Amino acid sequence: MEHHLAFSRGLARRLQKERIRSQLEHSSRRVSATIRQAQKLRIPYLILIGDKEIATDQISVRSLPTDTLNTMTVTTFIKKVKVRLKKKL
Repeated sequence: MEHHLAFSRGLARRLQKERIRSQLEHSSRRVSATIRQAQKLRIPYLILIGDKEIATDQISVRSLPTDTLNTMTVTTFIKKVKVRLKKKL
């Protein structure tokens, strides 16, 4: 679990450097409960980190408005978020 937390903290720092707001949720709750909570709070993206993501150096991103799950690199995710933010402005 410690390597999951270290990977997640590094990811949060990288997102903050790119001026993308992020919040690290490290709890013993089930993933489904965390997803429901994020939906209630209208959080657009939920990044899930597990052994597979660490091994492949990718992240699993759940887009909550469409409820789709995709695996991508961090760089790809950052580009997608920046494009979405530019469209909002």
